[in-house]
Amino acid sequence: MSTNLRYFADGVVTLKAISAGLKNFNPNFKIDGGELVCGTELLGEIEIVVSGTDFFNDDLAAQIADCERLGTHEAYQVIQRIQGASSIITIRVM
Repeated sequence: MSTNLRYFADGVVTLKAISAGLKNFNPNFKIDGGELVCGTELLGEIEIVVSGTDFFNDDLAAQIADCERLGTHEAYQVIQRIQGASSIITIRVM
């Protein structure tokens, strides 16, 4: 079973930048072809989509629709925040 986590960044994010940050935390972390490993253990998969692509537009639209269905003040605050995103980072945690 896996869980998907999404992060919305207001700048362009790269796997190389994430990998460098993780290595500063623990040198055993590595990202290889989108797979996040620590030592020999597969922890998850990372995917980044950037604005201007169909994948980005579809993912953002789906997240906005989910928030709109909630219809709460907080959900609309989230919508305002994610509309300014330039990258969506999806991590499938194994």
